[in-house]
Amino acid sequence: FVGNPLYVVHVMSQEAAEACRRGKEQGLRVWCEPTLAGLTKDESEMWSDDFSWAAAHVMSPPIRKLNEDGQVLRKYLKSRILDLVATDHAVFNTTQKKAGVKDFRVLPNGINGLEERIPVLWAELVHRTGLLTPQEFVRATSSQAAKLFNVYPRKGLVAEGSDADL
Repeated sequence: FVGNPLYVVHVMSQEAAEACRRGKEQGLRVWCEPTLAGLTKDESEMWSDDFSWAAAHVMSPPIRKLNEDGQVLRKYLKSRILDLVATDHAVFNTTQKKAGVKDFRVLPNGINGLEERIPVLWAELVHRTGLLTPQEFVRATSSQAAKLFNVYPRKGLVAEGSDADL
């Protein structure tokens, strides 16, 4: 499979982000996506005494330390080492998550994120921190994905002739 592109999902740790950086520096065709949770949540959520709250934050790979891994993910998203932001949208309700209350191995894996991705990312990385410009936000949430999946400029662009799916 030499020369084939690689699309890496759920980049959640500094180590995974560094692997993406090394691949890009070597000229490999690698695209990497952190999740909204990796950019905005802390692993402490999974250790809450409230089982329902903790279970709602269980995903694979797990959420890491926001002040360490999350900051690297943010920096690498800004510098385009990480290409676009995804979610781990595999939602289970509280009743379904309770299946793992006595045995973690059967706890359904996945968290919310689809509905929250755009407003939370804007609030945190554009409005609150100023890390991303509005144009960089559009790249990370829309235009870069459209380009990678070969639907640009029909998608990922606000222009005459493009789909009006804002």
